[in-house]
Amino acid sequence: MLDGTLGCPNCRARYPVRDGAAHCGGEPTRPEGDPSAEAAIRLAALIGLAQGSRYALLIGPAAAHASALAALLDGLEVIAVGEPGKAGRAAAGAAGVNPLGIGDRLPLTNARVGGVALTGTRTSPLLEEGARVLAPLGRLLLDPVPPDAEDRLRALGLRIVARDGAAVVAARG
Repeated sequence: MLDGTLGCPNCRARYPVRDGAAHCGGEPTRPEGDPSAEAAIRLAALIGLAQGSRYALLIGPAAAHASALAALLDGLEVIAVGEPGKAGRAAAGAAGVNPLGIGDRLPLTNARVGGVALTGTRTSPLLEEGARVLAPLGRLLLDPVPPDAEDRLRALGLRIVARDGAAVVAARG
């Protein structure tokens, strides 16, 4: 009989297979390592990342989840920008994570990033830049939401698709 594990390609949960049958009723096991795996799964869902996503941009406190997010999806490159003075140091050296220091302009090509998370103190000053680098059908997470965010998002061709407490998710198209 077949024994082993059945894995989810998105969240990396693994379920045991014994005597040819998958046992999905219990609690799945998750990859060992980064304790922020659950936060990374939530973040991936909010910014719409799935298998085949190429780039994600995490700015502010969300950058702390860069290595866990990169581990979720094969081939995903995460660009991590920590709070000012902390350019993604927590994620530096992790596979698929590129720490970056920035000013008021993102050194990235227009419309190339599948998901953008703007969190912490850089949310408002980088909103237009986050929208500029966002790919068609991409999502942008704002947490916290600047007071004028809805008007700014609308002017940038983005629409709000979800609200989660103090956060807003906007999408192009």
